Amino acid sequence: MLLTHRNVTANIASIIEAAEFSDRDVALSWMPLSHDMGLIGFHLNMVACGASHALMRTELFARRPLMWLEQASRRRATVLCSPNFGYQHYLRQYALKPPPRLDLSAVRLVFNGAEPIAAELSRRFMRAMTPHGLNPHAMFAVYGLAEASLAVSFPRPGTPLESVRVQREGLRVGDPARPSIAPDGSSSDFVKLGRPVPGTEVGIADESGTPLGEGLLGHVRIRGDNVSRGYHGGATRPAGDWLDTGDLGLFLEGQLIITGRAKDLVIVNGQNYYPHDLERIAEEVEGVETNRIVAAGVRRTGGETEELALFALHRGPLADFVPIVLKLRRTLLRQAGLEATHVVPVRHIPKTSSGKLQRHVLAQAFEQGEFDALLAELSPLLSANEEGGAGQPQEASTVARLHEICAGLVRGKRLTPQTNLLEINLNSLTLAQIHEAIEREYPQRVEVTDLLEYPTLELLAAFLDASEPRGHPADRPKARSGA
Repeated sequence: MLLTHRNVTANIASIIEAAEFSDRDVALSWMPLSHDMGLIGFHLNMVACGASHALMRTELFARRPLMWLEQASRRRATVLCSPNFGYQHYLRQYALKPPPRLDLSAVRLVFNGAEPIAAELSRRFMRAMTPHGLNPHAMFAVYGLAEASLAVSFPRPGTPLESVRVQREGLRVGDPARPSIAPDGSSSDFVKLGRPVPGTEVGIADESGTPLGEGLLGHVRIRGDNVSRGYHGGATRPAGDWLDTGDLGLFLEGQLIITGRAKDLVIVNGQNYYPHDLERIAEEVEGVETNRIVAAGVRRTGGETEELALFALHRGPLADFVPIVLKLRRTLLRQAGLEATHVVPVRHIPKTSSGKLQRHVLAQAFEQGEFDALLAELSPLLSANEEGGAGQPQEASTVARLHEICAGLVRGKRLTPQTNLLEINLNSLTLAQIHEAIEREYPQRVEVTDLLEYPTLELLAAFLDASEPRGHPADRPKARSGA
């Protein structure tokens, strides 16, 4: 993508005006500088307005998310930011070990962007942090993209988070959004993302590019001095032309609402479904965690229509996945009236550097047959269960479970129970991801430092087998010398 000095400076000026930044602000960000929100929003923007700002290493947030708001409290930060998944990650650890005291009374804005925003998760985060002094109206849900040099629309600072629930059925390009009061699978709750930032125009258009009015769903287009003219090595747009963001959305009461990516739409039997809606329904199933399941439309070779595929993170024995498949299918059918034709266990959920799900990667792998052997192995287990012939799944050994957990994260390297994780050139982020995955399987049993003391799966399994949750460090077995 091509961004000129004019593009970036124009957008920074818009950000400063729309979010009311000044040299009195103190910002704290864990977003990597490889991401536009981290680089432009929470570094270059802060330099331009003279604000103080601190950068927390992304891998440190992944490993110790509670430090984020501990540092915000200590530094009297006024501005914070995170994509949706970061709030989920923080709340998961907060529930296990809430800090005794935080002072978030200085925080005026908590930016939430970079991926679809979950209204209920945002409100849950605010409810958890309000007792620590956080302004209940600090959540700042925004919309932006790299092609706009970052920001496209902001709400007015200090206004409460707003969302609108609309009926999913009939939510098609050119049609009006119909309000719904039913909080079930037939409707979707979308966050209002404010108005275009100064200097940026936002339009909604149909398939032919004809502008659409208030309340009508269409393709979101942008133009302005902040908008890129094109991509490196590709054709450039004439100045003043609209850029199609690839998103679908509409305006309600003057505020922008983004319903999803046009290319991610799942179209089954002529009905449009947004994958993040289906994923949120699936997350209600026991054993399925937030950001650990992906919904995508897939089309087999020669197939005339799309089918829904769910890809769920699972690293245990395949037999243990059978009850999850059955519950997922029942839940989707009951709440969305949609059959999950394929439910696939995967060891790794592909994401971008900013944490966005890469649904197309899994859909493409499915269509290329990469999961055929796995599904063939799963099929008789499902059949046996449906016929009442499935017995209780056998319990896997701890070392086998650890291997299942780590194999999907340690790619391109041979991993055995005796492999020393510290000697195969893993970076700190991968170690943090391994720790987080083990923590989900064995809650409150493993600290990151335990990976240093017990660096092989064999040693770590022995430690886990000998320890209890919240065990005292003095009770832990010592690693063998020469490991």
